[in-house]
Amino acid sequence: MYGFENIATHNGWAMAAAGAVIVLCGLAVLSFVISQLHKLLNFLENRKRKHRQRRDGYKSGKT
Repeated sequence: MYGFENIATHNGWAMAAAGAVIVLCGLAVLSFVISQLHKLLNFLENRKRKHRQRRDGYKSGKT
């Protein structure tokens, strides 16, 4: 038993389809994360800047 008959007998088509769906879902998630990465980087940069301003304000005696 070789070829397509073997694939059909052992649920190969279903496994191939499931694998393709898993890969496409992973690529969609990766694409979403990459598209939103700039927002995360801006948030982190602003957090550092605010922390630095707050720290410098306390050193100079301003509250």
